[in-house]
Amino acid sequence: GCTSVARLPSRTIDTLGEMVLDCQCGSVKLTGGTELGHKAHGPDQPVVDLSMNTALAETIFKEIEAARKSGTENKYGITKICIASPDSKYSFNCRTFEAERHLHIEFR
Repeated sequence: GCTSVARLPSRTIDTLGEMVLDCQCGSVKLTGGTELGHKAHGPDQPVVDLSMNTALAETIFKEIEAARKSGTENKYGITKICIASPDSKYSFNCRTFEAERHLHIEFR
C-alpha cells in the first residue's frame, strides 16, 4: 500500500530531478514507484506515477513536442505518458486513459 522507490533506476531518479528543475514548479509528489500492485511498475523498471502537476506536464510536453519537430529523442528519455482524460493533451504514446488524475511516465 505504500509507494516505494527501492530499486528504481538511478537514471530515472536523476531525470525526475532534472524535470522538476526545468519546470521550476516546486515539489512534485511521487505516487507510484517500484511497489507491487501495478502492471507496469516494479523493481528495476523506469516507470513512475506523479500526482498531477500542470506546470510539470507542460514542461515535459513542450520538450517532447520540440524533440518530435526536430526529429530527435526527447532529453528526458520518456517513451510513454498516460494520463486521465481531462488532461489528454499531455498524453504521449498511450492509447488508454488512467482512471485517476495523475502522470504515469515510462522512461527508456
